[in-house]
Amino acid sequence: MRGGTLAVRDHGQGFEEEDLPYVFDRFHRARDARSKPGSGLGLAIVRQAASAHGGFASAANAAGGGALMRVCFGPVLEAGEADARGAR
Repeated sequence: MRGGTLAVRDHGQGFEEEDLPYVFDRFHRARDARSKPGSGLGLAIVRQAASAHGGFASAANAAGGGALMRVCFGPVLEAGEADARGAR
């Protein structure tokens, strides 16, 4: 099994700095999101799934605005390492 990383960036308002340490906590809802539907479990589930497969999830504000989310499942091979191992 080979791992990989998926990165998604949007061009919205990004995260409030005060929320960044908590975005993967179960039931955490940003102040602006509390009046909208949702339970605050989505990103916690993402982090748990990634961790269960030897990976990670991260969130940050992107340079120039917006949010940058990354999720990695399994071991990530460095550039050229996949070729050296004969991976396709």
